[in-house]
Amino acid sequence: DYERFKKVLEQIGNKSTICYQAYDCKLQELQKPIQMEAMRLNIVEGSYSMHPYFEDVYDLKIAVDMKEELQRERILQRNGAAMLKRFEEEWIPKENAYFEKFAIFEKCDVRIQIKE
Repeated sequence: DYERFKKVLEQIGNKSTICYQAYDCKLQELQKPIQMEAMRLNIVEGSYSMHPYFEDVYDLKIAVDMKEELQRERILQRNGAAMLKRFEEEWIPKENAYFEKFAIFEKCDVRIQIKE
C-alpha cells in the first residue's frame, strides 16, 4: 500500500508524531493504529521500502540478502510447506524481479549477505 507507507515516511521526515497501521496478512485487515514520536534514528524495513515511488528519502540504505536455500528453509520453518510453495511460485519471483528492475542492491550503501 504505497500511499499509506508514503504518509508514514512524510511523518518521519517532518519529525512529527507517526501514526501507522500494520496489515495482518492472515486476517486480511489493518490492525489498530499505532502512534509514536519520530526519533533521531528511524529504521524502516521491508522488501518494497526502497521502491522509486518513495523517492530517495533515506540517509542510509542497507539491503540484506541471503542464499536461496536458506531463504526457503526459513520460510518453511515460519510458514509451513503449503506457504513455501506459494512463496516459491509467486512471491519470490516477484520480489526478485523488483530487486532487478529497480537495481535495489546496487542503490544501497551497505549490502549484508547472510550465509547461515
